[in-house]
Amino acid sequence: MWKFNYEELPIQSIQPIYHESTSQKGLSKRLETLKKGTLLTVPLIVEKADGGDLYLIAGYPEYEAYIKLLSINRDAESMCVPCFTRELTNKTQQRITLLQRMFTHQVTKWVDKFQVLNNLMEENSLKEVSKKIGIETSDLKKYIIHPTIPKYIVKEAINNESSLQTIDTIRKLDVPSLLKLRLYNFATKPLKHRERLTIDKMQKIKWLLSLDLFTALSLDDKWSLIEEALYYRSSLESMWQEKIYQSINLYYPNHMLINEENFFAQ
Repeated sequence: MWKFNYEELPIQSIQPIYHESTSQKGLSKRLETLKKGTLLTVPLIVEKADGGDLYLIAGYPEYEAYIKLLSINRDAESMCVPCFTRELTNKTQQRITLLQRMFTHQVTKWVDKFQVLNNLMEENSLKEVSKKIGIETSDLKKYIIHPTIPKYIVKEAINNESSLQTIDTIRKLDVPSLLKLRLYNFATKPLKHRERLTIDKMQKIKWLLSLDLFTALSLDDKWSLIEEALYYRSSLESMWQEKIYQSINLYYPNHMLINEENFFAQ
């Protein structure tokens, strides 16, 4: 067991040895706390080398906020921040500490947990990692990419912050591999892309696949219906809009045909 000490260290002397994905919203909240003159409640975890160098092992979101404060407030240059410190260890122990922090003290994107866990499992089994960090294997499995998912899909999922839950749901679908690849491509589209396969759309597809005789359809017919599920919002909006026009037509004499163009021209 590595022993920690509590110290307050100058933030400018601490060097991060890893990067973590953080949200602008989270950073803004932490920065507002600091602007009020209050330090963040969760200490950084820092390791100290023999030469005096200080390395950030965990607590990047807090570190980021402190550094941001320095960039906008020169009076904070001499600021010392709360830290748990210990002697310099090794990459395995550093990753264990970081993963413990990610699972217990902060909201972390799945991609960061995935990358740290994946690195640890190069030399340790899932059971060993679970024991070392004190997290159930069932919780860790949520951050493991199944080997049947193409590597380029995993790369796109990481780059575009796709939902790991959606990716793994696609993997488990009872559809031909070609259709899975098409769905993977929709799931890994950029975050704000209107065609991105979301959890909500995925639910509609699962409803479709549960219908009687769906499996008896040809490949093209299956994909045609899946596409309708992918664009269900547009289909519903179009249907509802048509019903609106039909209802409005009832109020016009001589059954005048109303559509979007001439209705708003009235």
